[in-house]
Amino acid sequence: MPAGTQLRYRCPVVIDGESAHSTTSRVRTRKQGVGASEQSIGRTRKEKTVPPREEVQMPLVPEYEAMFAALAAEPGPKISELTPTEGREMYRAMRPLNEALPVGSVEDRTITTDAAEVPVRIYRPEGDGPFPIVMNFHGGGWVIGDLDTADAVCRSVCRMAKSIVISVDYRL
Repeated sequence: MPAGTQLRYRCPVVIDGESAHSTTSRVRTRKQGVGASEQSIGRTRKEKTVPPREEVQMPLVPEYEAMFAALAAEPGPKISELTPTEGREMYRAMRPLNEALPVGSVEDRTITTDAAEVPVRIYRPEGDGPFPIVMNFHGGGWVIGDLDTADAVCRSVCRMAKSIVISVDYRL
C-alpha cells in the first residue's frame, strides 16, 4: 500500500437492539528509515440515541455461589492480603485436582523454548478424533494459578466440548 493511503470501513454495531455504525480510518504512514507504521483515527457515530442500559445482575453458577458463600463464612484474611505462597496454597485448596472427572487421557509434558521449559498438560477426550484443540491459560491473577488449579475446568471442557485441551503453565 502506498505511503499515506487511507482505508475507511464501516461495521454495523447493535446496541440494545438499535443499529449504530462505527467508522474507523486507518492511516499508513512511512517514516524515514523506519518503515510503515499504522495509526488509528476512529470515531463512532450513533444513528439513533439509545437510552442507558439498566443494570442487570447475572446469576452465578451454583458451584461458584457455594464457594463464595463458604469463603464469606470463614474468618480470615482476604486473598489479596496473603503472600503469593499463602495465596497459592489457598487457591489450590479451593480448586483441587478432580481426577474423578474422567477423560480419555491426561499427559504432562514440557515444551522447551529458548527462554524456558514450559510445562503443559494435555487432556484428550474418549473416542476417535479428529478433535478440535482448546488452549487454556489458567487463571490466578498472574500469581497463584497453575496446572492443578485449572484441572477441573480443563477436564470439563474436554468432556463437554469433545476437544483436546492443552493447559499451559506459566509464571511471570
